[in-house]
This record gives sequence, C-alpha cells and structure tokens, in this order.
Amino acid sequence: MRYSSQVKPISYIKANAAEVLTELGEQRQPIIITQNGEAKAVLQDVASYEETQETLALLKILALGHQEVAAGKVKPIAYEALLTEGAEQDLEAIHDYIADFDCVSNANYVLDQLMEAVKSLSRHPERGSYPRELSALGIREYRQTFFKPYRVIYRVIDTSVFIYVVADGRRDMQTLLARRFLGM
Repeated sequence: MRYSSQVKPISYIKANAAEVLTELGEQRQPIIITQNGEAKAVLQDVASYEETQETLALLKILALGHQEVAAGKVKPIAYEALLTEGAEQDLEAIHDYIADFDCVSNANYVLDQLMEAVKSLSRHPERGSYPRELSALGIREYRQTFFKPYRVIYRVIDTSVFIYVVADGRRDMQTLLARRFLGM
C-alpha cells in the first residue's frame, strides 16, 4: 500500500471532517495527518483498528507461549503434542465456564472434544489452517484447528506440536491476553 496518496494536512481534516470519516469507513485505508509538513498522526477506521488490536493481542499471546515453551512450562499429552501452561489454563477456564452456566456433563463433553482435537494433531499436525490474523501478516508458523466455536492455535516444531491457545472463536484476544497477564 502506498501511503503518499493518503497524506493530508491537519487543516484539510478540520475543514472536511465528515467527508474524511466517510472515506475512512468506505476505503478502510489510514490517513496520515501532517502539521507544518511533518507527519504527526495516523487516522484509521474503527474496524481496521479493532482488527489490528486483535492481531497484536494474538501475537502477544503467542509470544507468551514461546516463553513457556522455552522455560519448559509445557505439559505432555498424547504423543508429541504439548500444552503450554496458558493453553491448559484456557481449557480449565472453558470447562469452568460451561459447568457454571450450563452443566458439568456438557463441560466434560466439550473438554473431551477439545482434547481429542489436540490429540489428533499428533497424527496430522499440518492439516490445520493458518489463523487469518497472522496469515494477513505473512506469518505461517502457526496453525489452528477447531471444535466449533473453539479454536486451538498451535505450532509444529520438529516432531512436537505445541498448543499455545485454546479459545472460544467468538472471544476477543485482548480479553484473553488480559486474563493471561493478570492470572484471572
């Protein structure tokens, strides 16, 4: 993308605010705002901003997972599939949520299905798709599989499958990241 056509002085933004906002919503291209000929800010539509924040949150979660792998904070499950501590906490949180708001038998069923999805990765780890947030950035080291609506995001390294994230696909990654940082 070429930003040169999207550079506008602050005076233009002030004089044409409604038009600029309409253009932002339709084109979803950021606008660089200048003051005295120097770039000072970037104006972006809300949907693009939210997508960027979700992608950054997912990247931060994956970085935390890398730290867990490097520190040996992984739990072996079937074969070569390994859960990071964060992914294990994700599974516990999903189970507890379903048990609290539905019933324990449904929580156990979902947990069993998610564990089966994880175990199946040891047989066919390359079958998963690339997470769209990362694929848009050209990152293809991570894959995901689903037990809808849940996403299991993992990475294959040599003969091991490291599970970094197990999350409800409808949940925003920023909330999950906050839970991981704050231990909630």
